[in-house]
Amino acid sequence: MPVYIAEAEPYRPEMVLWLELPDDYIVGQELIDPQGTPLSFSGTLLRSMDAPLVGAPRRPQRIRVCAAPLAMELRGAVPDIEVVVAPTPELDSVIAQMVASMPEGGGGPSYFEHGRVGVAAVAALFRAAAALFRSAPWKLAQDSQALRLDIPALGVEGACVSIIGALEESLGLVIFPSHLAMERFLARMEAGRGPDARLDMGTTTLSLNFERGADLPAGMRREAAEHGWPVASPAAYPWAQHRDRDGTMRPLDARDVGIVTACANGLAAFFSRHGARFAQASVEPVGEGFTDAGGVETWLAMPYEAGGPPGSRAGRASGPALAARAAELHRIDGRLVEGMMELAVRRFADTWRRSARGIAEREGVIGLVVPWLVYQVLFDGKPLAHWLTQENDSRLSDTERTWLGAQQAAWLSVWEVLAVEPGCGLKLRDLLTGEVREVQEVGASKTLVVRSAMLARVVDYEGLSLLCGSHARPLPPREAAGVVGHTGALLRRKGLDPRDRLHEEQMGRYLISRWEDALAELEGRPVALPRVQNTDGDDLLLTVDRFAFDPSLRSEIEARLATIEGVRPLEGGASERGYLFERPGSPPHGALQVTLLGSVRIGEGKLRVETNSLARADSDPRAYRSGPRRADSPSCPRAYRPLSPHRQG
Repeated sequence: MPVYIAEAEPYRPEMVLWLELPDDYIVGQELIDPQGTPLSFSGTLLRSMDAPLVGAPRRPQRIRVCAAPLAMELRGAVPDIEVVVAPTPELDSVIAQMVASMPEGGGGPSYFEHGRVGVAAVAALFRAAAALFRSAPWKLAQDSQALRLDIPALGVEGACVSIIGALEESLGLVIFPSHLAMERFLARMEAGRGPDARLDMGTTTLSLNFERGADLPAGMRREAAEHGWPVASPAAYPWAQHRDRDGTMRPLDARDVGIVTACANGLAAFFSRHGARFAQASVEPVGEGFTDAGGVETWLAMPYEAGGPPGSRAGRASGPALAARAAELHRIDGRLVEGMMELAVRRFADTWRRSARGIAEREGVIGLVVPWLVYQVLFDGKPLAHWLTQENDSRLSDTERTWLGAQQAAWLSVWEVLAVEPGCGLKLRDLLTGEVREVQEVGASKTLVVRSAMLARVVDYEGLSLLCGSHARPLPPREAAGVVGHTGALLRRKGLDPRDRLHEEQMGRYLISRWEDALAELEGRPVALPRVQNTDGDDLLLTVDRFAFDPSLRSEIEARLATIEGVRPLEGGASERGYLFERPGSPPHGALQVTLLGSVRIGEGKLRVETNSLARADSDPRAYRSGPRRADSPSCPRAYRPLSPHRQG
């Protein structure tokens, strides 16, 4: 629901609603206990049919839900009823009516968030906001100029900051969890939404907004006046806001306020030293750390790809011993996987074939599918790793048993590359759970780049994190954002840890299918090749014209070349001399003092002309100021007319 219950630990209440059309009867309603047993979605349907809130027991002819995994669950429970996947705006209307009828409580917004934020923290926020407002970075910065933000003491790593206010409408900053989260946000805003679609920003956001005192909620304005917190302007009252993907305001805690405060302090200091860079078309990478009065260190880098603070890059703990240990674990895993595949063919042949059908044959996916099949897909209710352990318990070493357990705890997800240490390792962030790992990995670290995303399983084993199964092809940020956006919507069922959902076979198949679809769309997208032109606007084409002439005419040709305005002779020997055809300046490119039109090389009976377009090649060098003229036109001197022309272009 689009509200928070602001208790000691705020939470958003969730419920399952079944609405019967066309009468708009609520026939089923069940609240979800965040701390209780996960709710069976199909069970709520069965209960609503057996004991509806309105009328006698009955079964619908058709069911509509908004997500494919929900539809798959229902089709298994009611195979005789048609289940379709489509938007459910009718439920949004019901929820809106419920929220509108709820009584307001708590006295409205407060800087103290019902005691979760202390007076000192709010005072520090006001001081940092005043410093940022006076520095006014939005006068030069564009909201597309992303900065990297790291605040180690507050657990912030690889966040992304966008400065808003270039249009002088809303001033402040927005902090995204990562650069890919910002990409998702921009993609959603560009795409817009239909009249019946619910808002989905693609990510959560933490922001600092500057408000006029008159526009601030009365309670917050009264708190500011009572404590005498400083503001740089009557229009510079700070308001930190944490929003969920659907725009719902999330109650703040002390950490949220601390992050906004540290970011504002760091950004004000960063802009005072490097502000001119925001106005440059091409920015040289820069990163710097700042420590505020409270001792909190903040690292800012521009552009985002400039990277995090020293010592934070993936692979810093790497070394020969760790590399050898990782290689040994991969060898152990290879032997175990072979054993599980043999077991699958021997004990679960039909199920194994059905599980692999249509997915293992895809190009680039085999390195991911095999580990996923043996460690996550269930056979008679258990993964193959369980059955292998049961059959070979006495023959397995302690390392092998522990490794099998670690593999079964891993999950398939979309991982963003935060940092790369080529030949050593990667720093990855799980875009669906928020987990961050420093992965010991040699091969992928040589090819992946920061901000790309991979579909993979990361296994944690005794202090090491290893890639164990990944799709052969990564995705760029925007395409990965689409996969994450669709998948993330399916993981927000209260009471279920996203990692548990990502363990499910249906979710794994969904992720793999989405990844393949994104790759297919990327491959099918037409590539717009750049049109390269010279300063006259002609298509660039390196052209060589060769002319043969009577050697006795060479002196006359050289004399005539010397009389043409803009021709500059080059040093040369007796056998060959060169000339450059130049024009002062270039109107479309005023910064150029001289434009080189072409060059000529003349030897015994041979003349070679080089230009960078057909138009320049075909122009009369004596009249290039007034327009092109064909070399074989009647006005062209006899000495210029080719006796045996040959062109290469």
